[in-house]
Amino acid sequence: MKSFTSTTPAARNEPRWVNTLSTQLAQTQTIANFEGTVDLLLLGDSITEGCEWVGEYQQHLKGMKILMYGIGGDKTQHVLWRIENGILNGISPKYGTLLIGINNFWPETSVEEVAAGAIACGRAMYEKLPNTKLFHFGVFSVGSGAFSFNGKIDAINELIEAAAPSYNAHYVSLRDVFLTADGHEIPGMISADGIHITGKAYDAWGAKVKALIA
Repeated sequence: MKSFTSTTPAARNEPRWVNTLSTQLAQTQTIANFEGTVDLLLLGDSITEGCEWVGEYQQHLKGMKILMYGIGGDKTQHVLWRIENGILNGISPKYGTLLIGINNFWPETSVEEVAAGAIACGRAMYEKLPNTKLFHFGVFSVGSGAFSFNGKIDAINELIEAAAPSYNAHYVSLRDVFLTADGHEIPGMISADGIHITGKAYDAWGAKVKALIA
């Protein structure tokens, strides 16, 4: 694979990121030390991090032991660094989800580079968690204020979908949750900033994960 910034593991130095990473490492270590079980691992950026406090998502997964490893602002290279530095060591979740890539859009980054970073994260997860059933979600569509990115997102997701079988992942698209068949935004699913998602969309995402597991 061609080397990009997006595929080169990198740490962040913001105190919140460092503290959250420390918490995640401690959770993983505790589970590994006591041979604990994990039903579902969620890995990604702020959209995944939102699953921690959005009831519409969690209502679909009641009773499951879940590790929610999202950190706001993470790019693919930051997730790669977290993987390489222990957040998945010694655990074996039954299922895992990956959603990453939107933050790599800034500064301007090519379709190829964003996709390569997301694919690298999927491959790194598979290497650490070979017995985990991985659902790699395509980058979510965006709304007003960022709507012009949707063509790029579709192209990135095509590359992710094509690569997913190479790391034993099941590619999953939620494009129809956010956009109509002819590419118009579905009201009420994307937050006012055009990037993050609403409780209604978390509800749809949680239902999808439940259906995939079932």
